[in-house]
Amino acid sequence: MVPDMIDMRSDFVSRPTQEMIRAMAAEAAQPPSFGLREDPMQRRLESRAAELLGKEDALFCPTCTVANQIAIRLFCKPGQTTVTRDDAHVATTEAASAALTNVKFRYIPGQGARMAPTDVSAAIQPGDALLVMENTHVRSGGRVMPIEEMEALHGVAKANGLRVHLDGSRIFNAAANLGLPASVLAANADTVAVSLNKGLSAPMGAVIAGTREAIEEAVHIRTQFGAAWRPANIPAAAALVALNTMVDRLAQDHVNASALGVGLGALEGIAVDAAQVETNIVLIRLSKTGRSVPAFLSELEKHGVMGLAFAPDVIRLAVWWGIGPAEVARTVSAFNAVLRT
Repeated sequence: MVPDMIDMRSDFVSRPTQEMIRAMAAEAAQPPSFGLREDPMQRRLESRAAELLGKEDALFCPTCTVANQIAIRLFCKPGQTTVTRDDAHVATTEAASAALTNVKFRYIPGQGARMAPTDVSAAIQPGDALLVMENTHVRSGGRVMPIEEMEALHGVAKANGLRVHLDGSRIFNAAANLGLPASVLAANADTVAVSLNKGLSAPMGAVIAGTREAIEEAVHIRTQFGAAWRPANIPAAAALVALNTMVDRLAQDHVNASALGVGLGALEGIAVDAAQVETNIVLIRLSKTGRSVPAFLSELEKHGVMGLAFAPDVIRLAVWWGIGPAEVARTVSAFNAVLRT
C-alpha cells in the first residue's frame, strides 16, 4: 500500500492522534497493575465512559464483539432467545461469536436503521430474554434509529419482560446526527457496547456500560471469554483521550461523508443516495456499470483509494478524522477515472 493511500475500508483503520500517542508513551513509563480492574488509568477510562453513557459503571474490553457477547451472556441463559434485526451486526459479522453464548436468535425485518415496534411485539414469544438494538445501523450504511423508535422498542421489551442491549458501536455518531447526548440514547437499554477504535480512533478497545451489578458480572464473563487483558493501562490511556477529544468532532466526519456522497452521486454510471448518508458511511452501487465490485476496487486502488466490498454490487466507504475535503476530492476523482477506463 502506497504511503498516501486513502483508506476508507472502515473507520477502524483510523490512526491514533498525536495526543493519544503521547498519552500511551507516558503511561508506558508507569508501573503496571496486576488486578483485573485495579489499574488507575483503566478505571479513569471506565468511569468516563460510564459518565458519558449515563450508566453506573463500565468495563474496558478488547473489542466491541466481546462487549456485545458479554451483554448477551448477561441476560440470556444457553438456549434462550435474543430478538434482533435479521441484518444486525451481532447476527451477521459477529455470528461466529455466538458460540460463546449458545443462544438462539429470532430475527425481525427492518428498513434503514428502523425496526418497527409492532413487528417486535408480534415476534416476541414466552421465554424470550433479550432485545438487541443497533444504532447506528451498519448494514444500512450507518443510518440512525430515531430516539422515538428507541423509546418505543424499549417500552415493548419491558412490557414483555425482556432486557435490552444496545449495540452502540458508533453510538456517538448516532448522537451527533440526532443532536442528543449519547446518554439519552443509552437510557433505552440495560447495557450498551461502544467501540473506541472506530470514529473515536483509539488504537483498540471497547466498553460495555450498565448497572454496577451488571458490570461486576461482566468482569467474570469477560474472563470466561479469555478477554481479561492486563495490564490494560497503555491502550486505556489512548482510549481516554479518544473519549475526551474525539466525540465532539464526529459531526465533521458526517459533513465530509455527505460531501463525498454528493460528489460520487454526480458521477455517471454509479448510484449514491446522498439523502441516506446520515453519518460517516457512504454506500456506492455499481449495478449500472456492469463491473464486479472486486474488479472495480482493484482499479480504484491503483488510483490511491481503498474501499470495502459490502454487497455484490455495493462498495462501502467510511470517513474518519484523516479524511478531509482534499481526500474527498481525490476520492471522487479516482472513481471518475475508474469509470472512464
